[in-house]
Amino acid sequence: MEIVKPSSEELNIYAIVSITILFGTAIVSVMPISSALILGSDEGFELVKAFLEHRGFHLYSQIWSDQPPLFTSCLDFLFKIGGEFAIWTRLLTTLLGGFLLGCLYEMVRYRSRRVAAAFAILLLASAPAYLSLSVSVMQEVPAFAFAMASAWCLFRWENSKGWHWLTISGALLMVALLIKFTAGLILPAMAIEFILVCKQLEGTCVKYFKSACFWFIGILAAFETLSPFLDFGDYNKLVGSHTTAIAIEGMSKASDFPLPLLALGIEHWEVWLCAVIGIRIIFVRRIWREVAFPITLLFTVTIVHLAHRPWWYYYYLHHAIPLVWLSGIAIRELMIRLKEIPYEKTNSILRSYAAAFLIALLILRSGTRVMGEVKEARNAPKIQGNAMLAHIAKYSDQTHWFYAQPIIYAFHARLLNPPELAVITRKRYWSGQMTWQELLASVQSYKPEQILLYKSEMGEEWIHFLNSDYDFEFDDGKEVLYVAKSLKGKTTSRSLTKGNPSSF
Repeated sequence: MEIVKPSSEELNIYAIVSITILFGTAIVSVMPISSALILGSDEGFELVKAFLEHRGFHLYSQIWSDQPPLFTSCLDFLFKIGGEFAIWTRLLTTLLGGFLLGCLYEMVRYRSRRVAAAFAILLLASAPAYLSLSVSVMQEVPAFAFAMASAWCLFRWENSKGWHWLTISGALLMVALLIKFTAGLILPAMAIEFILVCKQLEGTCVKYFKSACFWFIGILAAFETLSPFLDFGDYNKLVGSHTTAIAIEGMSKASDFPLPLLALGIEHWEVWLCAVIGIRIIFVRRIWREVAFPITLLFTVTIVHLAHRPWWYYYYLHHAIPLVWLSGIAIRELMIRLKEIPYEKTNSILRSYAAAFLIALLILRSGTRVMGEVKEARNAPKIQGNAMLAHIAKYSDQTHWFYAQPIIYAFHARLLNPPELAVITRKRYWSGQMTWQELLASVQSYKPEQILLYKSEMGEEWIHFLNSDYDFEFDDGKEVLYVAKSLKGKTTSRSLTKGNPSSF
């Protein structure tokens, strides 16, 4: 078996900082992080949770949430120091997106050299949805940024033999888990890496135990340090909503959202192709130690997502990280072939041209995808001049509660959405923590002065409720705004009948 030794150079934190700054600068210059109404599908949930916490409501006891509390508390802190603007929170996720790229670069460079590392981060930055996830206020990129930083510290421990790196690694992993539980998918890869490093160091069982203790000390220290500043929810909200799935009549099921491996392979075919080439190279050259981390991570996320339902688009990040690492190895080997193959042989010339063509195609495809994501973000609805926000603002001084199904409007209008209705997702229905009847009853109990609903067919109960207490205000083609009759002081001539656009 061929053993590829790690780079003799030390892992460099300055490279991580440089990549973070370069990525952040590039994103800020091309993406509308200050002007876009919404940049990610779940962005409204995260912004409104933090907004409500900033206004004095408590997470979990008042604000419903199925995610750990650290990310929400960080957004709340940003609102305290910079005001209730989306730009600060989007800058945070942008910098963490660059931080993730920096950690990946250093880890791949250490194991697989600079060429593989450079291509790995370019391919990850151009992976489907990576740019949008890196600018939207969502938890996946921040959680995996700290998870990869934890893994980087594990590599740093191997590189320097400093025990403190294990403690820092454990602390960073706890931070990642307190942002989102999916960061735990990295644990098997880290465990394999830990065992292999201990084996290389020719440690005894006592040394293994001592090393593990340093790592767990970091986990406990981070939890004890952060927990006094965080609210924690009950088991049912944090865990039950992700593990329970019941069928709801007239609603999609969790099983309707499986891992679409074929679709992912088509959408990101260039990286899957290179990863297959990389795996073949691994088997031929038997460089198992070099790829222990990405192979274990790829196997873990594939098994988990094949079994777990539902699968959401932002979970592709879990596959993209190991895939781009393997792709980087494949590109490195192809470039070596381009340099070393004697050109007088016909077969060698053809192989060289094929390798050059594949690399060029890879760069072209990745660049096209990045430009497409930038164009889509630039064309997203803007805050400034938004007609719906203008109509909401007409009554904002008289509005205490504002129930919005597209909840991002509640944040940008700076109006209070009922805290227990801050997060209304499929998981909440699937886990039995919400029903259609309970939703309507909760809205009625708050008596919101304004209601913003998606355009879709509604039930008789909603029709009666809206006809009794609300007037139609504005329809932008996707959402419909209703205002309490007490605010308008008159009754509109337009009444609702079954099938008119509204909530369901």
